[in-house]
Amino acid sequence: MDLASITSPMITKVVKLVADSNNLLHACVYSLKANSWRWICDLNYHINRSLPGVKRRVILAFDIVTQEFREMTFPDEKCPNSVVGSLNGRLCVFSRSYDLRDDIWVMNEYGVASSWTRIRISLMKPMCSTKNSDEVLLALDKDMVLYNFETHAWGRPQ
Repeated sequence: MDLASITSPMITKVVKLVADSNNLLHACVYSLKANSWRWICDLNYHINRSLPGVKRRVILAFDIVTQEFREMTFPDEKCPNSVVGSLNGRLCVFSRSYDLRDDIWVMNEYGVASSWTRIRISLMKPMCSTKNSDEVLLALDKDMVLYNFETHAWGRPQ
């Protein structure tokens, strides 16, 4: 699959982080307009492939206009199995803790570390969310549950 087939008309640049043989990260940007990769900077981060030795976890935000990275705090340092994503247009982290509980961390105000909100769920899986809604549909065993981020209310879908 080529890059053009997986990008939308809105996406004009792709950021790639590459680790060298010393696990130091380098940042490159691909421009669809120029049809080329360009080195941006060397980042002062090392990839630690053995999680027990991890000292600090961060989320890097890239500003396309200024071509700079900004560090954002990770919501929970203790969760080794985490995936960063987007939920209803908000930055989120899906994580599984050592006690096998699932959490969804949602950043309610972009870039503000104090706005991380944890939704603790047990044996629930996010199924889908609507683009214009503050709700997400979660699967709980054989039932479905609707969670509202604004009101923090749970309910059954109608």
